[in-house]
Amino acid sequence: MRIRYSFVVAIAMLAAAGTAPAESPWTGTWKLDAAQSKLTGDTIRFASMGDELTYTAGGHVTKVKLDGGPTKTWSGAEVSLEKD
Repeated sequence: MRIRYSFVVAIAMLAAAGTAPAESPWTGTWKLDAAQSKLTGDTIRFASMGDELTYTAGGHVTKVKLDGGPTKTWSGAEVSLEKD
């Protein structure tokens, strides 16, 4: 009985390990549909210039180099971005 249980558990674990994780649903290009949007408040802008990304929100500007190195934002947070 114990051998049968161990065998069933091992098969279940192998089946679960064999499934590939799904691609992230957040990856890709997004476009806002203003007709269906209910967003209010500050405007957030992203601008890419070569190897640098500029992020503007609430009157604050943060420039991030796209080399994977850490950059401090105006709020004190730290971000690291890489160009694909």
